[in-house]
Amino acid sequence: MLKRLIEVIHMQDDMEAMKKYYSEAAWAKMKPRYEQGPSPEWIALYGEVEAALGEDPAGETAQALAARWMALADDSPDRDEQTRAGAIKAWADRENWPPAMKQRMENYHLDKLAPFIAKAVAAHRKKYYSEEAWAKLSARPQAEQDELAAAWNALFVELRGVLGDEPASEKAQALAKRWLELAKQSTSDEPELKAGAVKAWEDHKNWPPTMLRQVSSLELEQLVAFVGKAIAIGAMKDAEEDGSEAGTAG
Repeated sequence: MLKRLIEVIHMQDDMEAMKKYYSEAAWAKMKPRYEQGPSPEWIALYGEVEAALGEDPAGETAQALAARWMALADDSPDRDEQTRAGAIKAWADRENWPPAMKQRMENYHLDKLAPFIAKAVAAHRKKYYSEEAWAKLSARPQAEQDELAAAWNALFVELRGVLGDEPASEKAQALAKRWLELAKQSTSDEPELKAGAVKAWEDHKNWPPTMLRQVSSLELEQLVAFVGKAIAIGAMKDAEEDGSEAGTAG
């Protein structure tokens, strides 16, 4: 009984440690999932993905598993932009998880399964890049990819909160600058990677159903349009200020 009591206390402490990744409302939804652990559906999927780790991420098997993974995540009744953002932030910081959460990750081999699914989800973008550019993207450390994903999702959440504002507003302009900085990080500011990213988005209506579902749920089309306007306004303001400074200097 004493051993069980100690385990319960440790689990409660671990729950508190995971709370920091979520807003208060999101944690209210996610806490039971952390306490109860993965559902039978997730456990079964983990087993199938582990059996397919040797498969080509772009192959039929991997693509079907990735579609199921994404659908299971998105169909969860407590899944919304806040819980999604928190979960991605938590995963990016998994090296600092408390012991019980790390043990759970090891038990289900999530450190191997999640990167495999990520590669399968991203496989459709390969055709938009040169072989050299894709090799550079694929060689990016997993930790860096996770951090970028967390940063993008946090930005998406904030942007959705200002879609009703004017693109010229101070908040919109600040978020537009963050967008440009993240885009620069994501492409390592290399022309080939930038060109591939642009081609991919220009063809996003032809992305696989799994990705189109993400585009819709994140309202990416609306966000991209809004940020585009904010960036254009910011560029005009910078040009006007530069012109004013040049005139003053003259």
